[in-house]
Amino acid sequence: EVHTYRINGKDADYIGAGDLHDGDYDPMGYSNYFYGFVDRTALEGLFYCKHEIIVYPSNEYEDHFVSVAANTYAVTIAAVAFFAIILFLGYDMIVRRQ
Repeated sequence: EVHTYRINGKDADYIGAGDLHDGDYDPMGYSNYFYGFVDRTALEGLFYCKHEIIVYPSNEYEDHFVSVAANTYAVTIAAVAFFAIILFLGYDMIVRRQ
């Protein structure tokens, strides 16, 4: 039986029965097994209940890390490089005229 929860920090909100996550994030899922132990020494020793927990990212989680900072840095570096090239070519033209 499968149930879907949305984890928000320390809170877990129940979404519904079934696998209701966004399928675009299937390759990014992280799974682990949880064994809930119950000590029932009177009933033949130790019993356990095995559950698989799979955690997937969401659009909200991805948006938290997506920013325009990388584009800003790339444009700034390209502009500085372009300015340095223009400055070097101008200096070279002045030196050749003398």
